[in-house]
Amino acid sequence: MKSFQIFLATFLLIVIMSFKTESPAPIVKTGIYGVCNCDDKSLSKVELTINDDFTFHYVDNFNPKKMIDLKGTWTLNENAILLKDYKSEFRIHDKWQIDNNEKCLKSRKGLEFTRLCYLKSCN
Repeated sequence: MKSFQIFLATFLLIVIMSFKTESPAPIVKTGIYGVCNCDDKSLSKVELTINDDFTFHYVDNFNPKKMIDLKGTWTLNENAILLKDYKSEFRIHDKWQIDNNEKCLKSRKGLEFTRLCYLKSCN
């Protein structure tokens, strides 16, 4: 009787686990991502432009001594945008996680966290 209960519990567990639904793939909005400041877009210190042809343009002028202006390609890996094929003297945020609401991107480089939002939503 005890072995039947163990078998039944195991069978039910397997049945429940088989109904797991996968979350849909995130949608990458192409366009310009920057510091979400709808009042004045000229103050944007970091901008990432994602293009339909899988190219990107990354600008970081937060530190005037380390001005970064790069172009390259990007790929989508699960819910992250990976920046590739660029040449830079400085380390950049090259992995951007897509937020759940799919309007912002977030990245971490060491202890530095950056969040960029889709600037077209400011209009």
